[in-house]
Amino acid sequence: MFKEFYFNHQTSTTGLPFFINKLNRDDLVGLELGVLLGICACTLLQGCPTIKRLDLVDAYSPYYDYIEEEHEKYERRKYRKYGSAYVYEEDIKHLFHDLTPEEVHDLFMENVNIENNEFFCDEDQCKDNLKDTKSNLFISGFAEKAKLHVMSSDEFLKQVPDDYYDFIFLDAHCTYKQLYEDLEKWVPKVKNGGIVAGHDYSMPSSWWAVHNYRKFNNIEDKLYKCHNDAFVWYKGIKNGIMGL
Repeated sequence: MFKEFYFNHQTSTTGLPFFINKLNRDDLVGLELGVLLGICACTLLQGCPTIKRLDLVDAYSPYYDYIEEEHEKYERRKYRKYGSAYVYEEDIKHLFHDLTPEEVHDLFMENVNIENNEFFCDEDQCKDNLKDTKSNLFISGFAEKAKLHVMSSDEFLKQVPDDYYDFIFLDAHCTYKQLYEDLEKWVPKVKNGGIVAGHDYSMPSSWWAVHNYRKFNNIEDKLYKCHNDAFVWYKGIKNGIMGL
């Protein structure tokens, strides 16, 4: 039975088809890193008819989600309003107003203050997630366009040449360090003019990872913040697209 994901689910990829469809090609090859239940992938496949293949990479192994803990921590502090698609950048910057970006980078790369040692997603839950992902891809009607790779991102990275993907969506990160390193590894795999995108942009650790990666690599491509806390930029296109 076919299920409508694009119109019926508000996912972290709901806003991405607008940007992907601007690429104006009918043979797009994309990557989603961190798949969970496959709902975001189904949203992309249904919203972007020009996708030829979508690689989905997830090890489906137990993990602890520091981003989730960070979200709850800031909710408890009522530090800033949540539920918005837009980040309050001045609040995030204020957290480390007395540190340079380089000092923030060193701090995040060396220290991850995890208060709880329990897995956010244990082995049984991972098995259920994989089963649900396969089911969701099937009922999306576009399973033939999706290639599911059950392995670590580092394993899969070895198979991918530079300048290969038309777009990537990074959503496997649980810490600043992981997102920063994912950007280092995967941005070179995107074609010039292609899309670099990811999730959790309003989390301080994610915001600083994106901000510092772009700063340290002299990336001035226009950055967009879109639906449900995603970030997007077109690689090598300083002024963005169509004056947006």
